[in-house]
Amino acid sequence: MAYKIIRVRNGFVSIASNDGTFFNVSIEELDFEPKVGDEVQCFRNGEKVIVFKNENSLYKQNQIPGAVPKNESSSNLHASVEVSAVPKTGLQGHEQNTPIGNPFSEEIVEKKSRAPWIIGIILLLLGILFICIHMNNSGALKGTKIDSHDGTTYKAIVKGTMTDSRDGRTYKTVKIGRQTWMAENLNYNMQNGACYDNEALNCSIYGHLYYWNAAIKACPSGWHLPNDAEFKTLLEFVGGQSIADAKLKSMSGWDDGSNGTDDFGFSALPAGNWDWFGSFNNKGECTMFWSSTEFDKLRARSLELDCSRGDYGAVQSFQVKRSALSVRCIQN
Repeated sequence: MAYKIIRVRNGFVSIASNDGTFFNVSIEELDFEPKVGDEVQCFRNGEKVIVFKNENSLYKQNQIPGAVPKNESSSNLHASVEVSAVPKTGLQGHEQNTPIGNPFSEEIVEKKSRAPWIIGIILLLLGILFICIHMNNSGALKGTKIDSHDGTTYKAIVKGTMTDSRDGRTYKTVKIGRQTWMAENLNYNMQNGACYDNEALNCSIYGHLYYWNAAIKACPSGWHLPNDAEFKTLLEFVGGQSIADAKLKSMSGWDDGSNGTDDFGFSALPAGNWDWFGSFNNKGECTMFWSSTEFDKLRARSLELDCSRGDYGAVQSFQVKRSALSVRCIQN
């Protein structure tokens, strides 16, 4: 069996066999200067393991009388002394110079198999990689995300604030992917805007409801009403239409235990709406946001969360322009 020195440190030498196990010996027990990479041989002498680099070392360590190293001239020795005369037994009556197939037994060495550890580490790393890829693709990773188009890395969520210079009102904002949104519904008082049930308290919680012709010009300078494509980008980033409603909804305020997880800080509240028949509906149950994209002369596109009957998630739909819906502004 082949052995090789793999480490020399703190007075000890670590020697590995070709089956992946290893053992340590003291440098003081060697009669040669050990170096990493040296190939050595190992023999057992009773309870002692003898390590030598060549046959000369073996004879010196055993200190056997009459032993002649092969590379020394026999002319300086008595003619009757031959290497073959070296006895088979010696120190303390134990058999000497017996090659050991594997020294990892008794108290001399301890067998350690590395394979289970290596396999375990590989499986752990693969598991971590799978989780990171899943979280990155779903948008749930709140640290960084890789753009699928150009490969650049950017922060997935960055929270902040902005102040509407028209009335001094401050809004929370959140950057989701490459889009920066208001994290609250617009609450700017203007013509063709109203509070739910015409109560000011509802405006302080849910913001104003606006006709479409007011909504398209309601956002402050530097911001605008999102178009249908911008809403689609948002839904794709947070994981797709089927799960976007739960991830965008606030963690409280929704009826019947239908609160969201608000994973991205969008904090959509169930503001309800005013329909073109002239009544307020759906507060606590549903929210609708105007899009700047027209559907036809009478209708415009919208984003709806929890408004459809059945489990449809977030829905990009359309509403009559004379309905009053919520507004979420997006930064230019």
